[in-house]
Amino acid sequence: MRKIYMILAALFCCAMVNAETYGLNVGGVQVTSDNASDILGNGTASYDASSATLTLNNADIRMDGKGAIVAAGELKIKVLGNNNYIAVNNLGEYAGAAIQTAGTLSIFAPSDATEFSKLQIVCGAAPAFYAVTGDISLSHVINIDIKGGTGAYGCIKTLNGDLYLNGAGLSMLPGWVRVNNIYLVSGRSKLSSPSDAIIYNGKIVRSSTSSEYSNQQQIVISSLFRKLIIGVDPKTSPNTISAKSASIGNLSISGQKAVFVGIDEEIELKANTSEGYEFDSWWKVTSAGTGIFAEEQETTFKMNENTQIIYALFNKIYDLNVHVTAANDGNIAICNDEPTELSLTQHYIANTPVTLKAIAGYGYKFVGWANSYSGTPFSTENPLSTTKKAANEEIYAQFETVSVEDKVSKGVFTIGQNKYARLATGNLQYQPFTAKWRFAFEEYDAIGDANKDISSTSLEWFDLFGWGTGNNPAETATDEETYDDFYEWGDNPIVNGGNTEKQWRTPTEVEWRYIFSARPNAATKWGLASIEDHLPGIILIPDNFEYPSLNTNHNSYNDNLFTADQFRWMEQQGVIYLPVTGSREGTNVSDASRRAWYWTADPEEDDYAHYMIIKSEGNAYGFGFRHRGQAVRLLQEIENPQGMESVQHSVVSSQKVLRDGQLLILRDGKIYNAQGTKMQ
Repeated sequence: MRKIYMILAALFCCAMVNAETYGLNVGGVQVTSDNASDILGNGTASYDASSATLTLNNADIRMDGKGAIVAAGELKIKVLGNNNYIAVNNLGEYAGAAIQTAGTLSIFAPSDATEFSKLQIVCGAAPAFYAVTGDISLSHVINIDIKGGTGAYGCIKTLNGDLYLNGAGLSMLPGWVRVNNIYLVSGRSKLSSPSDAIIYNGKIVRSSTSSEYSNQQQIVISSLFRKLIIGVDPKTSPNTISAKSASIGNLSISGQKAVFVGIDEEIELKANTSEGYEFDSWWKVTSAGTGIFAEEQETTFKMNENTQIIYALFNKIYDLNVHVTAANDGNIAICNDEPTELSLTQHYIANTPVTLKAIAGYGYKFVGWANSYSGTPFSTENPLSTTKKAANEEIYAQFETVSVEDKVSKGVFTIGQNKYARLATGNLQYQPFTAKWRFAFEEYDAIGDANKDISSTSLEWFDLFGWGTGNNPAETATDEETYDDFYEWGDNPIVNGGNTEKQWRTPTEVEWRYIFSARPNAATKWGLASIEDHLPGIILIPDNFEYPSLNTNHNSYNDNLFTADQFRWMEQQGVIYLPVTGSREGTNVSDASRRAWYWTADPEEDDYAHYMIIKSEGNAYGFGFRHRGQAVRLLQEIENPQGMESVQHSVVSSQKVLRDGQLLILRDGKIYNAQGTKMQ
């Protein structure tokens, strides 16, 4: 038995002899090859001799009267977890640092860590870190909190080395530092003044620039960083963001990622939009709440300690296809101010307000909005305001034809010696978007103030033109050189005037004068008038019709008052109405309800042209600057009025009769009052 014991003892001695002893003591334990994998026996400390790296994983080391970690040479300490604690109770400042090395000391956390690491040191009068030779380097995603170091050596001490801060967070109280120079390697490291850290006769070096500090100056080392979750709103994960800063480098993030940046560090952000999405805004979540901090796709963000989350918000894009059922006839559909004559695709996000408007061309009327070409309309509102949902949608602006006739007078007007014409039964109008011309639907229609919106791309119709602008009707220039040449408006095809080129022309001043003053019975064939709820103007009676009760005093627009139905009957007899229209100067409209200036085809020397004026005292003639926007009423000259279909007139079949004290008109056996209304 004694022999066996002796053999075991010999084997144990051999094992002891074979175990390699390292120059490292942790928590009072000598580190050897046998205990290096679990130095303290609780899985919180291990050592890799090949790289001289000590790993602390939520280690708790407390020492009384001596250092907690002592290395005979270089030492690297990798810190894992946020609950590493070292405390030394050394009353004397030379009694031993919490961590002391005879060579370079490096403390760091893994650069790819998703949680920050933390090391807290309480060290009394002795230093927290003391490198007898070499430098001290604190780097990567680690926060180091030191309380103590009140002795002459301070918190951090090297005899002839430097302190390197490479993105580590370092907080010290009181914060004395005894090193040659402090090097700030990354943007997460920060120095600010005043505070408690002192550097003697050395430099603070950052980005190849340095600042001298004397032993009378104090600085703060405060680069504690915070965890930041950054990425894309989870609901729109196909999109990505790019983030760039000194500490995190260049990152492309899909979804969300935790990163670590220093307080006040600036991060460059860019939102990368995937197909089918649009960027909305950048949001941040802090202890104070959630809100937008930027609306640009590329922006910068400065870290602050309260920030928890930054994310880019994207919106799913849906298509709204708007169609016109009767295209190329002047019909237009407008979606959020974008017009189309055929089909238009609009992109929108859910819950987006959408405004639809339909403009019917001549010969059509708007029917309603439907989801198919011939489907039942879901709305007849025009304009239609709605809110789009999260779905693609087809919407059709439905139009149908209406019965129309060309706007040419049934009556004939003598415009000169042996010259005859029919006038258009409406002022000329133009729509820039479709480049179409038409006569106003009603003789008393005038666009008035809306002419201020005139432009080369306007969707609406207008009726005040610069002189001779048959080739460029949307011209609003005020320099007269633009209007040097007269381009006939009537040369254009007019959709409700035959729709053929060169069917119409502009009257001359002489022809207007002849109509008003020189044709047979001219003085009895016009008067100032008003039609109920419409603009005032002038009534013109054709040669082949007489209206015996017409007031020709020319005192006011109330001289002759008609209902719309009364005028409708008169129009069937060939009567013409010229409404007041106002005039336009550039894009400013004036006198829209009081006066009218109707262009003639006659130029005046220099920059002028002739017109006929309608006003409350009657009509007159003059000339003015060619750039002014004024009304145009066209005529068709005819050669033989006797050969044209004519309207029965009072010379043959009408006579005045008096019944019950009222003046009436007898025509073809029927009785009419002075306004043309049929009587019983």
